[in-house]
Amino acid sequence: MCHPAHLSAKSNREKSFNSIVEDLNALQTNELYIPALGGRLDFAFSIVAGDHLASNDIGGFQKSFSNGQFCRRRHINYDQRFIHLSEISHVQRTKDQHDNLVQQVLRLNNNDVIGDVIDKSPLSELIGFHAVVLLPNDVMHDLHEGLCGQVLLAMFKESSTKRLLSYAEIKDQLTSSITVSSFIFYLDHSKQEAINRNNER
Repeated sequence: MCHPAHLSAKSNREKSFNSIVEDLNALQTNELYIPALGGRLDFAFSIVAGDHLASNDIGGFQKSFSNGQFCRRRHINYDQRFIHLSEISHVQRTKDQHDNLVQQVLRLNNNDVIGDVIDKSPLSELIGFHAVVLLPNDVMHDLHEGLCGQVLLAMFKESSTKRLLSYAEIKDQLTSSITVSSFIFYLDHSKQEAINRNNER
């Protein structure tokens, strides 16, 4: 265990994680022998646990969700976040493609972000680990920033379409609530899209 500030320096980070990776690889290759009834138990590394930002950090992904690509599973650009999922298909990240992006970032060595990748993962030498496959989803992050926004947006659109609430009434109710006020931008964007579609007709 160490303080995150200690890991912000690349040399400290490499030193800390290299020893962890060496130990875990030794356990996987030399086996951890635990006598058990009728056999033995072998050790294998299978998962990393962490919240969304920590997982991005461990995976070598950027930790900003306000520009560029922001998903570890698929190539989703920040500008595409309001496009309904039925209207767009996001390309899934593959191991080979991700490894190529990491190599480009390392070759350039100028702190550029390419396809959401900022560096190689400090766990990249760990047997069985790959940043695209083994980093966990953060359920609360996905629910709050993914599903909740889509569901609320659909509910608001339906309420407005059926004339249960006007756009102004929805906006007034949202501005009084801190927890959902961030969705006003969704509504403003959706309203502008509807106006643009009507003007095109």
